[in-house]
Amino acid sequence: MPISNKRNVFVWAGLAVSHLLVASGVSAQEVSFIARRDFAAGWFPTSVAVGDFNGDGIQDLAVGNGSPFSSVSVLLGNGDGTFQPARNFAAGRQPISAAMGEFLV
Repeated sequence: MPISNKRNVFVWAGLAVSHLLVASGVSAQEVSFIARRDFAAGWFPTSVAVGDFNGDGIQDLAVGNGSPFSSVSVLLGNGDGTFQPARNFAAGRQPISAAMGEFLV
């Protein structure tokens, strides 16, 4: 099994265990969720970061996209839980992680 596949297996196994722990912790409570919404990003999304990227006080998304078109997709938030269409920006080879931070200029 290639290294990248082993890493994916460990990530998915860790997520499954964490979901089981959370589910068992809330099993005595009544929980409900809103319907899932999908928003298009680039090809092979590998990570997502949440933050206010344009300073309007509304949370936005940045998605790192891998092969074959290495890019970062930015989806600006509308303030109602939805996002504008992705704006894609070329990035280095296969960006595998997105992060949010505040940079002072």
